[in-house]
Amino acid sequence: MNDINQKIVKASSAAPLNKGETKWILEFDSEDLAYGASYSVTIAKGSLFDDEGNEFQVSISLPHFKVEQKPTNPNNIIPPSINCGPNGRIGLLGKCQCDEGYAGDLCDKCDSSYARNEENKCEKIKAPEVVSPGQPVDADPNAIVISITPEGKQTIAEANFTVAIELSQQAYTNEGLIIDKLTNSDIIARAFVLQKLKAKKFIRPKSAASLDKKGLRWEFIFSKADMEADATYKFVQVKGVLYTSKGKIFSAPTIVPPIFTIEKVEDGYTVKCSQHGKINDGICVCNEGYTGDGCYDCDTNYEKTSQSSCIMKEIRKSDETLFITNEDSIWGTIFYCLGYLALGLSILYLINKYRKGRGTPKYESVEMATRNQPDEEEGIDIH
Repeated sequence: MNDINQKIVKASSAAPLNKGETKWILEFDSEDLAYGASYSVTIAKGSLFDDEGNEFQVSISLPHFKVEQKPTNPNNIIPPSINCGPNGRIGLLGKCQCDEGYAGDLCDKCDSSYARNEENKCEKIKAPEVVSPGQPVDADPNAIVISITPEGKQTIAEANFTVAIELSQQAYTNEGLIIDKLTNSDIIARAFVLQKLKAKKFIRPKSAASLDKKGLRWEFIFSKADMEADATYKFVQVKGVLYTSKGKIFSAPTIVPPIFTIEKVEDGYTVKCSQHGKINDGICVCNEGYTGDGCYDCDTNYEKTSQSSCIMKEIRKSDETLFITNEDSIWGTIFYCLGYLALGLSILYLINKYRKGRGTPKYESVEMATRNQPDEEEGIDIH
């Protein structure tokens, strides 16, 4: 914008309003404008060109602005911006313009690659040097992380998630101060971070707490909001933070660190439901045989196989053989067999009875009339 004295005021920010980037919104800082002055929007010559190298031309009248007179203040005190806090101010569009390193609608959050320091101010995060195999000369091979929970690949569904570790020995600062539950516990939060794979982007834990008095077991809480949706992160140890009592640094972990990603939703099935259920009003409705908030567990009368699938316990077929897996199913099978045996015996009894009914026919005794034979033959007269 130009005022009547041809003073140029550049836009403090610009953002596209559509995917084709043909519509833009410009924001100007009110502190760059003189109160009571008038300004007109112009396009700087030699700044916009099309694909053929032709410079853009203005075919419409661009808007004009006049800045109202600044209200008088008898004490010459400019009150701070209440809405944007101490780290921002309200722009011409009514939105907060945050100072460097701050973000959020009220400038109350740290921008990406910034973190709170001891004075609660947002400062630039220096990319930490991650401990990797092939230990430096000053590393103690016996000072290591001996366990990390969880293990393997993890998909984050909740807003916050935890990672627990156990150290092989007591940890100290580079100044020789002990790190335990009561003293210097904030140091441990800088010793372990999430690193984006194939990138030098790190996420610090929101908090770290000791699970024992000696400070051998620790729990870290990370926020899903700090992670990118399509990115993968691994839990890593930062070099030069943890030392032994003899002044040597901790060696790299000898165990495989866990990997974290944010859950994705595909066709209603989510990793939160472990691909064995669907989300309905934010709750997993599990498939048959599965149960639990995330459908990870097997329901009653089901058991988990080596492929993490749930199958029925009663009878599991393997190599053409039936194996009974619990006492209840044994008795059930016995009664089942007895029922079939009784049915078979009943059928045999009916068949036998039927055959007997169709056996050798019985005849009633009949008296046969016999002709009396004469004691001597009667003579026949021949005439």
